[in-house]
Amino acid sequence: MQHSPGGPWHPAPGVKFACKGSDDCATLSWKIDLFKRLISDHAAWDLAHNTTRHEDDDIPNLLNGLDNCIAIHRIKCTNKGPCKVPEPAPQPNPVPDAKPMGAPLLPLILDLLEDLGWAALAGAG
Repeated sequence: MQHSPGGPWHPAPGVKFACKGSDDCATLSWKIDLFKRLISDHAAWDLAHNTTRHEDDDIPNLLNGLDNCIAIHRIKCTNKGPCKVPEPAPQPNPVPDAKPMGAPLLPLILDLLEDLGWAALAGAG
């Protein structure tokens, strides 16, 4: 795609962005994003300049390139079958505490009250 300056955005000269089966998933994703940007910039440029200059050639070619990239990406990078969710690890059942909840605290409470001087008040009754 050679355009004169002042047109829609294009990657730097020499940047190859046609998707190939040998591209890795990250490269395919990058190229898909590049195609989307090119398509939107061409459409926006046409809209801003009240023209359809890119609708007959550039945009359809870019859409074909995008479709090709998406097809390769689906084969290589997505739809690889159902995701395997790991089985949750079995959790041990809690062992019930045989001790009554309040009884072990009673001596501690009495000791605390005694330290605070409440024993004299309690005994004065």
